Amino acid sequence: AGYSRKIRAMPHVDTLSGYLIMVASYRGPKEMVAIVGVDPEIITTMWPDWRASPAAVAEMLRARSSALVSEKLMKRLHWKIDDRVTLHGLTTPGDIAFTIVGTSGDRGPDDVVLVPLERLNQMQGNLGQVILFFVRIDRSEVAATVIRQIDDRFANSPAETETQTEMGVAQHQVGDLRILFVGVKLIALI
Repeated sequence: AGYSRKIRAMPHVDTLSGYLIMVASYRGPKEMVAIVGVDPEIITTMWPDWRASPAAVAEMLRARSSALVSEKLMKRLHWKIDDRVTLHGLTTPGDIAFTIVGTSGDRGPDDVVLVPLERLNQMQGNLGQVILFFVRIDRSEVAATVIRQIDDRFANSPAETETQTEMGVAQHQVGDLRILFVGVKLIALI
């Protein structure tokens, strides 16, 4: 909570959401599901390209036990809007039940359930700790400045930050995939 207040107060920061993740199973270990906690009030402003229904997001704000589910996941597990679903926590002990109030949009993340961040935070013991923040800034030209401000602000703190643009994260993931491909080729060669 302290980091979010400080980042939100920085120049050029429009909006911010914390992010927590929990891995759960549906009917068994072969049906694993990622449950992502985000601040529901910013979904349509942070990720307008997802095209999530504003009415579904409003319902998620109103009802703490609601969730948005990706269309792909709903199809795979044969869920539909208004279904009440219970998942069994694998990375966090306990079950989590929710009512599907809508989808995360036709361009939203695949294979995830979005729930209010506070709900996952409570399941994890109200630690107030998130694993990352999504930050939306007012102009792309100031991205380097905002990145530097965030990392400088939390340098030498117990939990230092490593801030990147979306493109930087994507490039990092591609680099990780290259290592994986080299490993697979090596195994195939052996």
